[in-house]
Amino acid sequence: MSSPKPAASNESPEALRDQLERALEERDRALVELARERERVNALRLWARFPAEVDPARYPSEVGPDGTPLRYVVADRLNEGLKGLLGPLHEKGRALFEGKGKKEGG
Repeated sequence: MSSPKPAASNESPEALRDQLERALEERDRALVELARERERVNALRLWARFPAEVDPARYPSEVGPDGTPLRYVVADRLNEGLKGLLGPLHEKGRALFEGKGKKEGG
């Protein structure tokens, strides 16, 4: 980019206008190039932040006709464990409340 030469005192107003228009056009082209380069840099920055979509872990979500899904197996084992720990407490609570219901009703 070259800077415009200072105007001589003997130049006509039309020549000065032409020179001004050329300088403004050159500035506008430079600004457009700068904007394009900024867009490229921003796109690269965003791409670097999120390079690719991460695939989720591949756990078998589908099972054959004879298989049980993993979530059911886990839920069943958790249920069995809770029943083993809380079963006696549940039975005593139930007996306590059944006893109250019989006394009130009868």
